[in-house]
Amino acid sequence: MTARIRKRQSVSELNLDPSVEVEEAVRLLLSLYRPWARGSVGRRFTRRPGGGSVELTGDWEAITFYVAGKPFSQPSVQGAARSVRSDMRLLTLGERVADIAADEPTAIQRAAEYRGYICTQWEILDQSLGGFRLRRRSSSDRLAHRELIAIRPSDSKTFMLGMVSWVMYREDGALDAGIQLLEGVPKVVAVRSVGLGKGQYDVKFQPAFQLSETPAIKSPATLVLPAGYFQPFRVLEMFDENVRGFRLLELVNRGTDFDQATFEAVNVAG
Repeated sequence: MTARIRKRQSVSELNLDPSVEVEEAVRLLLSLYRPWARGSVGRRFTRRPGGGSVELTGDWEAITFYVAGKPFSQPSVQGAARSVRSDMRLLTLGERVADIAADEPTAIQRAAEYRGYICTQWEILDQSLGGFRLRRRSSSDRLAHRELIAIRPSDSKTFMLGMVSWVMYREDGALDAGIQLLEGVPKVVAVRSVGLGKGQYDVKFQPAFQLSETPAIKSPATLVLPAGYFQPFRVLEMFDENVRGFRLLELVNRGTDFDQATFEAVNVAG
C-alpha cells in the first residue's frame, strides 16, 4: 500500500482527506501496522503479565510539572548575575519560594491540584522494558495517536515519558491503550530559536525534555521538542543551568504534539 500511494502520489484509495500528504499517510500506515498487524513479531522486549496501576497525563504543562516536580517559568538570562541555584528556581518556579523536594509526593500533589494538573489512573494489563498495555474502565478519556504522555507506575517515585502507540475502545466501555516508553531519563530544559532576526531576549523559551543516553541499549541522548521544532541542522539555544547552543541532527520520533531528535553542542554568538 505504501509503495502504491508513493507511486501514484495520491492517498485517495485510503479514503483520507485530500489535504493529507503522501509521506504523512505512509507514517500513519506504518505506525498502525506495527502494533495491529505484526503483533509480538520482532518485539524488542518480552512482555510479561501486568499488575498494579499507573498515573498518566497527556497535557504538556502537566507533563513538564510532573517530570520536574515544579511548574515551568521563563528563565532570566540577562541582567545582574545570580547563582546557579537562583537561576534554576526562576526557571522552574518563577519566584523566590521554598523548593518542593522530589521526594515529597504529598506536597507535589497539592501543588498539582492547585494548578489543575490531573493524572488519570490506568490498570496495567501487561508490560515490558519498552512500554505498557493499559486499560481504563468506564472511560471518557481522549488520547491522540502518537501523543506525548507522562506515566508513573504506582511503585515508582518518578515519571517517565512515553508515546501513545494505539488506542481501542471496547464494547464494555473500557479504553485500552498501548504506550511506548521513550528511552532515557527525562529532564526538563528550556529551548528557543536563534538566528530569526530578532533581539536575543525577544524570543521566549519553550519547555522541552532532554532524555539521557542509554548505553545498554545503544540509545543516544535526545531532545523532545514541541511539534514543528525539528529541522535538520537547525540551531537552538538551551537553558539548563546555563545557556548553551546545540544543533539538531536526526529525527527519532515525530508525534502529534512533539518532535524527538538527536543533537550536538555548538557555539552560539552572544
